[in-house]
Amino acid sequence: MMVLSIITAISTAIIAGTAVLTAFYIKKDRCPKFLFNTYEVNGIWKIRLQQPERMIQSCSVYFDGTKLRVANTTERYEIQIGAGGGATFEIPENIMNENGKVIIKHDNCVKKIKFSEFPKVEP
Repeated sequence: MMVLSIITAISTAIIAGTAVLTAFYIKKDRCPKFLFNTYEVNGIWKIRLQQPERMIQSCSVYFDGTKLRVANTTERYEIQIGAGGGATFEIPENIMNENGKVIIKHDNCVKKIKFSEFPKVEP
């Protein structure tokens, strides 16, 4: 009888662990992959997100806690990005620093990167 209890407990633990790992990998796969880089135009730094593998319904970018404005708009801070498309966000001069922390929030995913680690490209 004792052996049966031990086998039941072990089986339950294995099934629960498998369920947790499966849920983790399913959530991880929901975050689309995309390219990101930064460049400077007339003293204004911009962060560009490009070529997501599938549509991003809602995307916003923060620099040291400040929500960045979508480039070429006046009051837009979130944007939808189509599969293979792109979006650019502007970093205001007054908050720009090389050691800044960038947070990219898209759909239910969050990506944190130091600005110094962004690939720098030509516009």
